[in-house]
Amino acid sequence: MAVKQKLRIAFVRRGYSRSGGAEAYLKRLADGIVKAGHEVQLVATNEWPEEQWPFGSIKRLGGRTVIGFADELEQVRPKLQCDVWFSLERVWSCDVYRAGDGVHRAWLARRRKFEVPLKQFVRGASRKHRDWS
Repeated sequence: MAVKQKLRIAFVRRGYSRSGGAEAYLKRLADGIVKAGHEVQLVATNEWPEEQWPFGSIKRLGGRTVIGFADELEQVRPKLQCDVWFSLERVWSCDVYRAGDGVHRAWLARRRKFEVPLKQFVRGASRKHRDWS
C-alpha cells in the first residue's frame, strides 16, 4: 500500500465578508481537505474572525491594498513552508488561483443589459452585489 503524503496547503484571502461566497467556498474546501488528512492554514488580513477558521492556523498580514498585501505575502512565503498555495486574491504567484471577485463584477455588468429596470434597482440595492460592482 502506498503511503499517503500529507500536504500543507495555504489558503490566501484578503479581507472578510460574513455573506461572502468566496469565504463560504473556502471554508467548505478547507473542511474537506482537513477531513482528508491534510493540513491547512489561512493567510489573511485582520478582518477574518478567528472563530470563522477552525481548520488550522491563521497568518495575519497587514497589507491594506491589493499590491501591499501581495508584496507582504511574497516576503513571508518562504517562512510558511507550504506545499500548495491556493489564492482567492490577485497575488504575484501561487499554485492555484480561484478567479472570483472581478468575475462577479463582470457577470453583474453583463446581466444588467438583459434585466428590466426594477430588477436592476433591486439588485443595485443589495449590499452583497454592491460590494463587487
